[in-house]
Amino acid sequence: QALRGSEVRFRLQSNRPLREGTIEITSGDQPKQLVKMTKSAENEVAGSFEATTSGRLHFTVTDIAGITSQGECEGALTVTYDLPPEISITEPESDAFVAMDFKLKARAEANDDYGLRAVRFHRGLNGVYSGPKISTYKEVVRNSVETTDLNIGQLGVEPGDIISLFAEAVDTAPEPHLARS
Repeated sequence: QALRGSEVRFRLQSNRPLREGTIEITSGDQPKQLVKMTKSAENEVAGSFEATTSGRLHFTVTDIAGITSQGECEGALTVTYDLPPEISITEPESDAFVAMDFKLKARAEANDDYGLRAVRFHRGLNGVYSGPKISTYKEVVRNSVETTDLNIGQLGVEPGDIISLFAEAVDTAPEPHLARS
């Protein structure tokens, strides 16, 4: 399995000194794709290609005497796709009313198939948003729960004001996907 756009590299070794090799990629009714493998050591050839579609791989090596390998050396390649992250604010429920001395814990839950890079929590007062609370991840994190405390009395809120919340999740794709609650 490989994520679409990944570089897939192979090194094939033999008990004989090698000259070259090929990887034949067959995918549905598309024309066969041939990838040349070059000598990387006395008894080894190496080659790579970009994973774009799922298919079958057939490997062949040729030794220095020009003798091609016999027998089947095959495998399957399954190309997967990176989905955008998902995020939702689970607390508070939408359209809640609060008292001036109320303390609220807002909670956002995010997940991604390959990993989150960051979760941003935004708070607005009457349509004016302050800077977000940002949580970034250096390790692979597929599921995250982020919270932020809101002390209504300390926010400078007046009766009838509207506090708005939304959260964003950014994944680790080479071209990151963004999702909003």
